[in-house]
Amino acid sequence: MLPAVRADEESEIAIASAAQFRQMIENDVARYLTHLDEEQRYLAEVNVRGLLVVKGGAGTGKTAVAVHRLLNLANQPVLFGPGRVLYLCYNSVLARVVDAYRRIRNTLRFMLANTSDFDVSKDAVPLSEMLEIDRYALARAGQFQAEVLAHFEVYEFHPVVAKLQVYCSEDLGAFYLDILKDRLYTTAPKSLARRSAQTALWHISNAMLRWMAPFLSFTAEEAWKVFAPGQSVSIFTETYSDVGGWENVQLFDKWAFVHQVRDLVNKEIEAVRTEGKVGSSLQADIEITANAADFALLATLGDDLKFVTITSKAKLVNGDELKVKVTPSTSKKCDRCWHWRDDVGQDPAHPTICGRCVSNLFGAGETRKVA
Repeated sequence: MLPAVRADEESEIAIASAAQFRQMIENDVARYLTHLDEEQRYLAEVNVRGLLVVKGGAGTGKTAVAVHRLLNLANQPVLFGPGRVLYLCYNSVLARVVDAYRRIRNTLRFMLANTSDFDVSKDAVPLSEMLEIDRYALARAGQFQAEVLAHFEVYEFHPVVAKLQVYCSEDLGAFYLDILKDRLYTTAPKSLARRSAQTALWHISNAMLRWMAPFLSFTAEEAWKVFAPGQSVSIFTETYSDVGGWENVQLFDKWAFVHQVRDLVNKEIEAVRTEGKVGSSLQADIEITANAADFALLATLGDDLKFVTITSKAKLVNGDELKVKVTPSTSKKCDRCWHWRDDVGQDPAHPTICGRCVSNLFGAGETRKVA
């Protein structure tokens, strides 16, 4: 059976002598239900065991839109009819997909919030001047976009949904954004360190909204109006970001190892936390023992190693194998950045904050090179 063609599509074919699309994709469930009369369709709906059915016409409002978002994310069948919308989804699938949507949405919300005072035309930092971890984050985003577009080329949307969830939770949330928080919250608003972070977040958000648009259309469209007000009428008039200049193979190998070291540090801190000796990771001082090659690589992080491991003090020691020693800090806690430092209260005018925060608030500010 030939697919049905709408009246406006017939007009396009008559005018241009060709369809204004390359391929048509049909949904088997929607196509099947379309050919049933009202009585048969009702029986089909109530007799399919385990299906959640949400019906609604003009009065469904936000409820229908919210359900539609989740079902799009789950790649579930959706059928539109005159004055009504029918959604079919297994309850178990809907329960699982809520968490996936929340992770993606919250990641996007964090990035939008931390670029709200950022003007890309005035504040953007050139790629060559950005901090190393920011350049790595952009390189990873460019690599991820290549994976996304490869799936889109063959209409594979579900793998993109799964990969985007992992990207948001592991590459961003559990690593890059976690490390970035100190720089975003404690450095001077217009410092190079903070603007470098915001430049990376702006580019990642700009690309991510386009990745989301095919299957999280409402969320992408609403976020686009906040992210780039007045730039274009819709996210769907945009093309994918040009990420050609972001590639950096050398950083992939280096930061993959740094990621492993950070996982080991977190594991050792968690063991000490279980014993009740520390609370947050910032209460810990760490000593990393590494062989010559690993020592040389970690040494390139310099003093920023403590920011990568989210600890108050990090020391490198030469040794035979990679291991981490965790010691509870004996210093005072800064009320502003929450780091445990020896220089807290050294400035009589600011007795509860550390020298780093005093410099960031009232002086020249600290210098960051890597993270």
